[in-house]
Amino acid sequence: MRNEEFGLISDKEICEAIMSGEVIESYQQNEPYPSCLIYGETGKGRPLHIVCAYSET
Repeated sequence: MRNEEFGLISDKEICEAIMSGEVIESYQQNEPYPSCLIYGETGKGRPLHIVCAYSET
């Protein structure tokens, strides 16, 4: 993970932000998989923006 202003972003924080977040932008035309931008917060209230690609299979 990348070192950020508030410290290292852990895998746990990413999962928390995705689970509590909402899709704020959708990129259906991205290749090889569609993706989206999610805004969410960790359990401690740390805000994160996460880009996720997904496959329907």
